[in-house]
Amino acid sequence: MYIALRPRDGLTLKDPRGFNVGGGVQARSLEWPIPSTVAGTTRTAVGFAAGYSAKPDENGKQQWRALKTTVRVRGPFPIHRTSDAKLSLLWPAPGDAIAFPGKAERDVQLGWLSPAPAAGARGLWQGDESEIQAVEALWRASMDHRGKPLDMPRWWRSGDFFDWLAFPGNRRLCERAPLPERRFDMHLKVNPDQYTAEDGQLFGHDTMEYLRATRVQRPGPDMHIDEIAIGVGIECQDGLRVPVGDLWRVGGEARLARAEVASEAIFQFPDGAFSGWEPSRRFRVVLVTPAAFDAGWRPPWLHVLSGSNGDPPRFQGTFPGTDVEVVLRAAMVGRPVMTSGWDFEKDCPKPSRRLVAAGAVYFFETVDPGRLIKQTDLENLWLRSLHDPGSEAGCDGFGVAVAGAWPP
Repeated sequence: MYIALRPRDGLTLKDPRGFNVGGGVQARSLEWPIPSTVAGTTRTAVGFAAGYSAKPDENGKQQWRALKTTVRVRGPFPIHRTSDAKLSLLWPAPGDAIAFPGKAERDVQLGWLSPAPAAGARGLWQGDESEIQAVEALWRASMDHRGKPLDMPRWWRSGDFFDWLAFPGNRRLCERAPLPERRFDMHLKVNPDQYTAEDGQLFGHDTMEYLRATRVQRPGPDMHIDEIAIGVGIECQDGLRVPVGDLWRVGGEARLARAEVASEAIFQFPDGAFSGWEPSRRFRVVLVTPAAFDAGWRPPWLHVLSGSNGDPPRFQGTFPGTDVEVVLRAAMVGRPVMTSGWDFEKDCPKPSRRLVAAGAVYFFETVDPGRLIKQTDLENLWLRSLHDPGSEAGCDGFGVAVAGAWPP
């Protein structure tokens, strides 16, 4: 099932930096929750609904630990809701798209970074010699446009995103997607004995607001509502249930969000978007949630294989959950997302991690020339994790991706 978490008073999603980093005493918030935050929120709500204790004994701790495998999570996915109750998903900007100013004001023209074989320069890569050679053998991206690119909108609406999956290329970004608004809150330290403020003990933190109302004229005064909810796919085992309709605690300061059943239609494979699909050996995959690969920028199931007939080594492996053996031809990966958190089981901070940001694009080609990717294969790969399904990252919702066309 899919649910939508609707934050009531915004969310505080602290990043790994300390309060005093960069001057001042301020906690900075991520714009959007990472999968492990939502997974922890979901399992906490499911555990309390099952009657698990907030102060468990050793047997109770085993019950909480078991939720890591009995409650599987996919997400989070941004759900856009408007005043007329229309629902749609928002998607991360693909890494193979680049934005340029269009002819009209605020018009955004898109260009495609198309990978092609090219001689690579020796980079500052770590690993054994064969892995370094495999990295240098990856194809490079190029495009004809020579203008200065714009800042890419972080989220795209479904129509733009599906069109880009079906056929990337020169096109216009139709409409900008709404973004959460950042609010800064200032607080002071209170003496617990006297209940008075302590001089000079000020601190602040960011709060992300996901509900925005603007006054419009149509034709009379009215309010237009833009709301972004957190979509989560949940699979429960062992008779556990998801407490829909309750208030869940999300992120820092235990901010509240109401859990509602979400329409599964917005998460389904868009058949119409790939109506003109022609079977091909090549396809590309776009991450829609951050990935926590042990191998860094690449999925760990891609192994380095030695080339034959003088060919350089390459990254090759079997796509998770399928029988499709592929070779990685190119990868467009942006800056990593730094994250940390609190380990409630060990009662200590989690070590900082570098995640592959959502929007990263991987270009694959089937090893078998006779194995062509059909539309049914794209549907099978829709919202599938690039992690091992049984791994902790896979159960937490990391590395969820969708597949699209790689035109010649």
